[in-house]
Amino acid sequence: MFDTSAEEFKNDWIPDGFQITKIRRPKKNAPKWARSQSGIAMRVLGKRGQMRLRVAYLYWMVGLNAREIAGILNKSKKDIYNIIYTLRA
Repeated sequence: MFDTSAEEFKNDWIPDGFQITKIRRPKKNAPKWARSQSGIAMRVLGKRGQMRLRVAYLYWMVGLNAREIAGILNKSKKDIYNIIYTLRA
């Protein structure tokens, strides 16, 4: 494979393979009220305030996506999407 140029790679050559990388999470454009704990608490007060507060915190402050939140809270993805949608309005 490396006949003439093999001398260059004799001791320093590392074969291609898998590299462990960090999960890439795109930055979300969080609303102004979602950038502080008190802002989130004031926005989500309502009938199901505690669930909405958890979803808002995990989504905007921790940076999890709806599928991960649904797994943590044992809800469907659609329920989580609906909560996020109503909080954005």
